[in-house]
Amino acid sequence: MKKRSEKQQDLDKLKTELARVSTVILSTFQGITVEADTKLRRAVQAAGGKYKVVKNTLAERAGVGTPAESLLKNPSPSRRFSSLRISRRRTNSLARSCSC
Repeated sequence: MKKRSEKQQDLDKLKTELARVSTVILSTFQGITVEADTKLRRAVQAAGGKYKVVKNTLAERAGVGTPAESLLKNPSPSRRFSSLRISRRRTNSLARSCSC
């Protein structure tokens, strides 16, 4: 288990990254195969992007005070389901279409 100081370092690092980026794409892992996820990860990296998996709480806390704050705020359950479903569909589509 990570110490509190390590968790704070992770939070600070993610907050710095969120403050610098121009685009943030959120998705869920539900409904995506390992193969599709690997293709997506490689496509993002090939395009010069970063692919990160972070806990929801960490993302929400790191987003405070950044342009991504409203995107990362904890939405209502119905809105979260809707946005995740849309994101998952788009993510699966991107993963299927990439030629990695």
